[in-house]
Amino acid sequence: MKRLLSIVLVVLVIFSVSACAPARPTPPQASPTPSPSPSPVPSPSPSPSPAASPSPSPSPLPSPGPGSTSYKDGTYTADGDKWQYGNENATVVIKDGKMTDITLRRLDTEGKEVNYDEWAGQEVDGKKRPNLKQFRKDLASKMLEKQTYEVDSISGATVSSNNWKLAVQRALKAALK
Repeated sequence: MKRLLSIVLVVLVIFSVSACAPARPTPPQASPTPSPSPSPVPSPSPSPSPAASPSPSPSPLPSPGPGSTSYKDGTYTADGDKWQYGNENATVVIKDGKMTDITLRRLDTEGKEVNYDEWAGQEVDGKKRPNLKQFRKDLASKMLEKQTYEVDSISGATVSSNNWKLAVQRALKAALK
């Protein structure tokens, strides 16, 4: 009986150790090099099969950069996507077709702007809060400097950064001529 138990334990240990072994890396695949192609010729599209229906994809905005897109002067406000802590909001001011001011806000689940002194990088209830007080200013400055919402997200506030960029993108969409 002891011998059988020992064999079972050895087999279990072997299986558990092999399950924890790192996976073999897959060899990198070469990315295709884009080549010029002739203009596409419209062709009738086949009707989708009932088993698979394509999911809608968001329509891309032109990449806003210096001189690439024309915006109407004015003040535009838009929201990012809602998530468990509320959502992010942006107000973009356009003057002479360029972004001249961006205000980024974090709204709580009730739609009220948060107190940024409570989001200054300190620990609250055992969790460290990101420094949204500074991050929102830094992100707005980067977007103004580059004249685009396509800037790097801020580490430590990735969801908020991405939602702020989305809010600015939506505001700029409303400002398109």
